[in-house]
Amino acid sequence: MTEEGPPADRVRMTLGDAEIAAARYADEVIEPVWWSATVWDGPAAYEASLAPFTQEQRRLWAVAWYRAEVFNGGHHQFFGNPTGIVWRDAVEGLRAIGSPRMAEVLATASRRLGGASPLQLERLEALGALDARGEGFDDLDDRMYDLADAEDLEGLMLRYAQSRPAAFHFDGYVDRPGPGSPG
Repeated sequence: MTEEGPPADRVRMTLGDAEIAAARYADEVIEPVWWSATVWDGPAAYEASLAPFTQEQRRLWAVAWYRAEVFNGGHHQFFGNPTGIVWRDAVEGLRAIGSPRMAEVLATASRRLGGASPLQLERLEALGALDARGEGFDDLDDRMYDLADAEDLEGLMLRYAQSRPAAFHFDGYVDRPGPGSPG
């Protein structure tokens, strides 16, 4: 028997011009996507969960996932976790925010896997083959860290959102975890 966690709290979120202009971090602008989109349940669920959002929201969210995973455990972690499903959106997002060099780092990492699959199991198999050949992503991890600092990745993300606020407007409901739940 499994124990269910606390129910999610359905809350209304509104992001308009004022909230986007006042944001100090890009994550504030894509908060509705964080609570609504999923990387956990495969490609169909991923696409369905992102359907209510604009391409700009989707891509900026993917860049945020990419940044979080690579800064936590490198490209190996990014592709090995369910979050690797966002890689194509992250490449497009990096280009859109003005970082073609970071986009190329991610595209190169994907090519090392033979073109990263949207399916986690296939990415894990490709990572295993890469590891067996004694190859990895250390050079690309270092390049990403250097570029993120040099290009001010957080600043690029926030300026991108604030320069086109209408693309980040949101007025709707999201499910936040209930009290006492992890995350």
